[in-house]
Amino acid sequence: KTLVIGADLRRPSLAAKCQLTANHKGLSHFVSGAASLEECIEPVEAMGMDVMPAGLIPPNPLEMLGSKKFEDALDELRRRYDRIVIDSAPTRPVSDAMVLATLADAVIYVVKADSTSTHDVQKGVGSLLANNAPMAGVVLNQFDLKRVGKDYYSYHHGYPAGHS
Repeated sequence: KTLVIGADLRRPSLAAKCQLTANHKGLSHFVSGAASLEECIEPVEAMGMDVMPAGLIPPNPLEMLGSKKFEDALDELRRRYDRIVIDSAPTRPVSDAMVLATLADAVIYVVKADSTSTHDVQKGVGSLLANNAPMAGVVLNQFDLKRVGKDYYSYHHGYPAGHS
């Protein structure tokens, strides 16, 4: 049984991606005690998993994610689910992902192709490693193989014969 938690409490997007209402109760409601776990989790049949969107944006996202209440909530969720995927804010410019990484069993760093600079990736991964995050790997998403293939073809075949 899998749960995806929308822990980007600054620019939440999980509810919209899962076609939930924008005001769906979620993580911030549960951690603050304003809603029960059952009110905050929604099964998404098409994905074969449950989701807990971010909920209302709190005035202090980092403080909420670093709180004992959040750790306790995560412990309760671990008892109910086999896998928990936490979608966080980017590692830069805020520290939310660093706090979440200390609570994770594994961290997968997601890089958006043609958007994230090599420098930012190095800084982000470096920060996670410096904080002893349990790095499991890096994933490149939104990668356009057709475009890369075309660029490679142009590059490879743009030279005179004998220069490959």
